[in-house]
Amino acid sequence: MELKTILHHSNSHPLGAILIKGQKIDRWIMDIQRMGLALSAIKAYAIPNPNEHDNPLDTIWGCLILTAIKQKDMDIGPNSYCQLAHPYLLIPEKAKLFPAIGQEALGDLLKDQLHLLHPALGLIALKTAINWELVLSAPSMEAVTIQKPVAPIFIPKTIKSFQIKPLSPEEVLEHFASSQEAGQKLDDEPLNPFEKARLFFYKKVLDQSNAKDNSSDKAGQGSAGLNEGQNSGLFYTLQNKINSLTNNFTKDWQEDFEALQKRNQKQLDKLLELLKKDPKEALKYAIPLDKDGTTRGNNRPGKFNLDKRWWDFSLFGNTSRGSGSGSAPLDRTAFQQLQVQYYKTAEELIKQGEYHKAAFVYMKLLGSAHSAASTLEKGGFYAEAAAIYLKYLQNKEKAAECYEKGNMLAEAIALYQELSKHEKVGDLYMRLNEREKAFIHYKKTITAYRSQDRFIKAALIYRYKMSNPEAAQEMLLNGWRVNKDAFNCLDNYFVNIKEDKALDQAIQHIHKQEVRPNQQETFLKVLQKAFNKRQKIRPSIRAIAHEVIAERVPKNRHIVKSLRHFDVEDRLLGKDVVRFIW
Repeated sequence: MELKTILHHSNSHPLGAILIKGQKIDRWIMDIQRMGLALSAIKAYAIPNPNEHDNPLDTIWGCLILTAIKQKDMDIGPNSYCQLAHPYLLIPEKAKLFPAIGQEALGDLLKDQLHLLHPALGLIALKTAINWELVLSAPSMEAVTIQKPVAPIFIPKTIKSFQIKPLSPEEVLEHFASSQEAGQKLDDEPLNPFEKARLFFYKKVLDQSNAKDNSSDKAGQGSAGLNEGQNSGLFYTLQNKINSLTNNFTKDWQEDFEALQKRNQKQLDKLLELLKKDPKEALKYAIPLDKDGTTRGNNRPGKFNLDKRWWDFSLFGNTSRGSGSGSAPLDRTAFQQLQVQYYKTAEELIKQGEYHKAAFVYMKLLGSAHSAASTLEKGGFYAEAAAIYLKYLQNKEKAAECYEKGNMLAEAIALYQELSKHEKVGDLYMRLNEREKAFIHYKKTITAYRSQDRFIKAALIYRYKMSNPEAAQEMLLNGWRVNKDAFNCLDNYFVNIKEDKALDQAIQHIHKQEVRPNQQETFLKVLQKAFNKRQKIRPSIRAIAHEVIAERVPKNRHIVKSLRHFDVEDRLLGKDVVRFIW
């Protein structure tokens, strides 16, 4: 009888081995590792090649791995499963024995020796398992040098806070400038030094002359006849000659004065016109004003010219070019014209988003540091605005607000600490995720509030900023105990208790332990608010209210009016109350 295997649509026996084809041991090891099998947990048998006479070098056909297979869908690659048809016989998967033979007969045939029956190999006895210790050799070890890389930059997964690190106020004031190229000089020729001196002389002489003429006119009306009688002959002729010469000089001086003044006024008109058409260019020639109605800068008495003054629009430091100092007086009309135009120019620059230049107009030309700072703050230039508030206005609170708006929190914290605004300091530390430092300043704020009997404010910090509702409730209860804003403290205490059952217990406890005789009427008002809001515990609140009213009636008969708030359904109660009071 010839025993062989034939194809079958399914497996008739459990899987018990894996067949690896190939004669290279390194490939067997790689497949075993890929399948996740440990060498110590398997038995492996080399399968001889039955056709070795065709090629004497191919003495090995493959390898059989004997192992427990729990699931068929493990990744075995190009290899194949074998069925355990008998404890000592393995056959390929999806095959069956032919002819069918019983287990006892198979046992007699195999003689307790493990065999593999394969259509291409025949019946092969598997005698000796592979000893991996003899087959495998340890790899040669090489000395290697391990270089540890430099620690990389830490990149957090979550950004809890960020802030901007500004320059110091001094550095901000030094660097805050918008450099401009030198503009063209105005083509109107200014007065030369001699003409400026003449203009100054004419102002002095002609003003005095006009004053004398006015006084002499008034005095001459009463003494005209006397002068005509005295001034006769040669003396009279000489005086007329002198008066004629003086009048001629005065007339020439007046004409020259008007001409010089017209040229001088033309410079002002040119500046006003340029401010309307090209304010950015005009600002380079702008004349600073002060509260005394004068120009400031490199001017001497009588001087009024439009030389280039500003080489950039820096708000800080002296960026004006020129020599000398002093001020030149402006008449009221000229001063007002310049002042009005400067304000209009600043407003127009703000509309265009030129906050730097608008601040320059306010600070350098109009002398208003406050307007300059508020303009920069409006434009989002918080560091520069803070620098002005600190250096020129000594306003630390506004400077701190600007630093806070600009997310320069360290600088804002330092200023708020100087101002003892501890709650604000705590808020900023919380933005920096520094809870411990924040809580230190919150506690200082709570201490201050408590010393001022502001228990509700202190409780709010505990509850919402320190996440400590228990401490908040205790603070409100302290306010009730010391009778400082007692109504609001107890009302907030009850409002913070959300569950009706817990509120009922709290009201009963307060009634029994925390209400003194002088607090009974206040307690009754608090009960009235709770009665209106908490429908489920109305009967309990009503009973406590009745007790309080009964205890208080001997000292205040009118307190029975409060019954109407708790017994709204009793329509006759109102008449009974009136009869009781009267």
